[in-house]
Amino acid sequence: MIIPALLAMAEKHGGSGRRFLAATVAGYETIADHSDGSPVLNQETVLQAGDYVRERFSVVETEEGRIKGFGGMPVDTEKDPLMFTGIQILEPRIFEYIPRGVFSHSTTDVYPQAIANGETIAAHVASGNWRELSTLRRYLDISVELLQERGEAYVAGVNSTIPTSATVTDSVLWDDVAVGASTKIHRAVLADDVTIPDGEVIENAVVVPRQLIEGKTRPEKALQGHFRGENFVVPL
Repeated sequence: MIIPALLAMAEKHGGSGRRFLAATVAGYETIADHSDGSPVLNQETVLQAGDYVRERFSVVETEEGRIKGFGGMPVDTEKDPLMFTGIQILEPRIFEYIPRGVFSHSTTDVYPQAIANGETIAAHVASGNWRELSTLRRYLDISVELLQERGEAYVAGVNSTIPTSATVTDSVLWDDVAVGASTKIHRAVLADDVTIPDGEVIENAVVVPRQLIEGKTRPEKALQGHFRGENFVVPL
């Protein structure tokens, strides 16, 4: 399975996914080396957020390379607030601050408790483009945006086949996808092992194999979809 949005970001800013991850780890090591000797419980990568994403993310408060706390949503008067990207390097001791058997959130339950207990929560402040991929629609939108930046109509994983009679635009095809003759695929995500029959039209949708969904209990927050032949189609 491929995640083109993440790979494209890595290529754009670091040359490859491996270098992208290495840069993150290097940032952690630099922070650890310059600490005052107290244990580094955690490293979080935070990023300067532009105006267009301010409504989506809470503010991270930092001082001298350490996280002081987490605030609410940014207000218009603030200049370049910091947002938490979710990239973390954790010491095993973090589990001492996670309650057993109940839901807890890192930025509202776990880290504030650790900070109050005197633990060091180090921060690596980065700048650059950041895309948030927490929903199917965002995943597709961002993938299409990056494809357009590269002048490409689609991206396809290993062993995926597209006949010359098919039209595929603004789409993401994972591994082992088979597109039928005379099909039209536009703004779609086709997951691993999906087969699109001849002449089918798929637009603004995510498609997974029927066998992945059939007989399973639908998660409460999952998008509605429907079976179409051997596929399960989720309109976006």
